[in-house]
Amino acid sequence: MRPDPSPEILARNLERLGAPPALARQLQDLLDASDRPVQVALDLPPGQSSGQPSGQSSGQPPRLTFAGQDLHHPEAPVQQAAGEVGAFLANRRPHLVVFFGLGLGLHARFIEQQTDAPVLIYEPRLDVLAEVLPRLPLELERAVLITNPGHLVEAAAQHLSAVRHDLAAGAIPAYRQLFPAEFDAFREALNQALKRIQINQSTRDSFAVNWAEHLRLNLPALVQSPPLAALPPVFRDRPGILVGAGPSLDRNMEVLARARDRALVCAVHTAAQPLARLGIVPHILTMLEGHQLDYFFEGVTGRDQTYLAVDPQTHPCHLQLGYKGLLPLNQDGRTSSDWLEKAAGLRPLPAGGSVACAALTILHHLGCNPIILVGMDAAFTDGRTHSQHAETGCCRIQFDREQNLITFNYLDGRRGEGQWEAMEVEAWGGRGMVPTRPVYSSFRYWFEAAGQTWAGDRTLINATEGGARFQGFREMTLAEAVDRHCPDHLDAAAVLDQAVQATPLPDPAALGRAILEEMDQVKAAAEAALQIERTGTRVLKLFRDRKLGQVQPLLDRLAVAEKELQGRTLQTRLINSLVGHKIMAISQQKAPADDPVSRTVHSVELSLQIARLVKQAAGDIRENFEPLAEGIMGS
Repeated sequence: MRPDPSPEILARNLERLGAPPALARQLQDLLDASDRPVQVALDLPPGQSSGQPSGQSSGQPPRLTFAGQDLHHPEAPVQQAAGEVGAFLANRRPHLVVFFGLGLGLHARFIEQQTDAPVLIYEPRLDVLAEVLPRLPLELERAVLITNPGHLVEAAAQHLSAVRHDLAAGAIPAYRQLFPAEFDAFREALNQALKRIQINQSTRDSFAVNWAEHLRLNLPALVQSPPLAALPPVFRDRPGILVGAGPSLDRNMEVLARARDRALVCAVHTAAQPLARLGIVPHILTMLEGHQLDYFFEGVTGRDQTYLAVDPQTHPCHLQLGYKGLLPLNQDGRTSSDWLEKAAGLRPLPAGGSVACAALTILHHLGCNPIILVGMDAAFTDGRTHSQHAETGCCRIQFDREQNLITFNYLDGRRGEGQWEAMEVEAWGGRGMVPTRPVYSSFRYWFEAAGQTWAGDRTLINATEGGARFQGFREMTLAEAVDRHCPDHLDAAAVLDQAVQATPLPDPAALGRAILEEMDQVKAAAEAALQIERTGTRVLKLFRDRKLGQVQPLLDRLAVAEKELQGRTLQTRLINSLVGHKIMAISQQKAPADDPVSRTVHSVELSLQIARLVKQAAGDIRENFEPLAEGIMGS
């Protein structure tokens, strides 16, 4: 029996599975489509109605088939799922469980029962969801449903870290056999999530000290400008164009020049030179980099007509480039964003780690709809990395498919040559495959996740006409997108100017207090570190003097101090950013011997190393940021 779909059952299942609104709309479109070929069928036994949870009928179990093949055991799906999940987890305690295939929800139910870890269920087939979710209530409480590889990358990376990386990944056996391409995408997404963690950790290790120094130097200037997140959505339902610097940008310059007066144009900093060559002046330019990249702006005219949206941790020279005004970007994961949220109630904007991601966030926050991408190749179109007029446009590549390597060289002789890990992905418009780098794919996945979640409330169009395909984005030429969605004149510069001028600056007193509140936490962390240092030193002395009978009370006191330090450091992003990676490296050192005394001594020595790191970092932070807070409050 195949019952009619129930809107109530669908809404309840989507809510339980934490599904984004974009998925609800996609499923409803599938259910409303009269010409949809039906490959998936859910049959319920005569004794079970569509209002009963899966597996609770007294007779024949539910049956789910794809093209006539069963996705679960036709006679004992519950027993099969229980056995497969038991073998899959086998008493493991992973930090995250990711599973390929929702099906009847039976595997997800047993996973929830056998682990306390977060559970991500990746279901690549919308037709399966359109068949099951409106007809069968699922007994799930914690599992989160994901249907897009990009969303899976982002979600997995959020749950994992360099110290919490035990990932358990499994699949419904029939799914793996019937959907091999989707399974490959599933595995690649998990690889990308793990690489993302490594890249993020490496970046923090390399630049944390510079970022803190840049923040200290930049903040006095940035408080004189309204944060971008404080601007209202003044471009609500007006078109926005995101300009990347990919190789395909060159073929769209003429159309882009015509579109500048019909949409809000937000470009990445690497596109500044190519746009300037044709006299195209973006309304907003994004700059995040901590490196000194002022050479990217050589020959760029019209800066006094463009706002520069900057990360507060960017290199200070970028604030002196002569742009019309600065729009500080308070994105997720930034110390300055914590302070602004406390001082002004401004929620941080989504961050993705690249200027292109920041540009999408900006256009979305300002209300733009649709948002049109151009020059967003995220791949090596035509054997190049960037537009030929970009600072890096002289870079040429060769793809070695057998070794999955890209070799590159700069033709102007200013820089050398090298190689990158490579991969092939589906090309824009479904036109075969195109080579790319994992880091490019990580940004593409971020865009796909945004389109599946918070940016799914907008029409998203990829008009790049080259590079990689972005799942979930409509595809059309830029000329078609402009003609269809940008029909009217739009004085975006005037609208933006008015919004900037009308937006109040952050209250210096409130911002200064927010900084000093974190300094209080920094001071408390230093005091906890000092307690560890004193107690740990005494413990080691007792061990050296072989007074083992007096050690335990001090060890108990040391454990309390360690817990206090851990709690204190979690409340200050500054300390975490400066020494978190060093603390993690120290804590992972293994004891040199197996006897209990040696292990205890080793553990105490590690605690002392961590305490001294925190104490030194806390002193540096207070020395730099307490005067800054006082100066801001007095401005």
